[in-house]
Amino acid sequence: MTRSSYYYLTRAENENLATNGAAMLAAAGVCGGAATAGRPVNLIELGAGDGTKTVTLLNAIRDGSSGKDCGGGASPVTYVPIDISWGAMRSLYAAVEGTTGGLSPVRVHGYVADYFDALDTLRDAGWTHGLGGSASDNSPGATLPHNVVVYLGSTVGNVTGAELVSFLAAIRARLNDGDHLLLGYDLLQTPAKHLATYPADRTVGDLFEAILNRMRRELDADISDGALDVEVVFDEADGAVLGRFVSTRDHVLAVGRGARRRDFPLRSGERIHVLLCRKFKRDGMAAAASEAGFELQQTWTDATGRFADSLFRAV
Repeated sequence: MTRSSYYYLTRAENENLATNGAAMLAAAGVCGGAATAGRPVNLIELGAGDGTKTVTLLNAIRDGSSGKDCGGGASPVTYVPIDISWGAMRSLYAAVEGTTGGLSPVRVHGYVADYFDALDTLRDAGWTHGLGGSASDNSPGATLPHNVVVYLGSTVGNVTGAELVSFLAAIRARLNDGDHLLLGYDLLQTPAKHLATYPADRTVGDLFEAILNRMRRELDADISDGALDVEVVFDEADGAVLGRFVSTRDHVLAVGRGARRRDFPLRSGERIHVLLCRKFKRDGMAAAASEAGFELQQTWTDATGRFADSLFRAV
């Protein structure tokens, strides 16, 4: 879906990173500067996927286009992609190597795990909080590192309104004072514009068909052809695109293998919620981040003002 011509989010953020990525790095204190003088730097990406969203930033570090010296005597930068998928991590390493030619002077240390499990492990090992040592590199035991957590692609739009502050607070709790969060999110527009990005019969239809096929393949789901339709609506109260399967008739959805197989009776018109894509106002995101323990530093958008990447400082 993200590669569809209808889905502008990926293209808009890529444009923003290409145009403003160097400024983002400089503002976050990556590659030297007052915030990181003499300290190792960790660029930690949550939900890195195949790394395509971050290659532009990594190239800016490699090329020194952020206006800071990333080589020589400057503190090393370690890119820490975190993703739950081994397959995505393998693709990321291949993409990063192929695109950046080895990323010198950036080191790559991937982690396959849940976001917060990975952040906790990195903290306990001394990667993000140090162990009070005097080492000048990014190995455990180094002096207090400067951490920049990157969460791109409007993945934060999959977090419900009730969970947003607690989610951001959970990130803040795992950072040092003065660390940064670079957060990408889709800006709120008219319902018609957002629904045009998720047409039920095309972009979202392909996504939902992929979900059904995966349920059949991995869960032995017994789903009759035509038993489920696709519905996409915009919830103006929550500022969110919602995608659902809608039962077209009374039937039973059987899922699972062996002793774990379960039957789920569905009546005609019943819905299964499978997609949440929240949209945000800039001041609303700033308020949520402030409540979570962050201070807004700066926001950049693409040329049309549809997508934002905001830099927050942990306070």
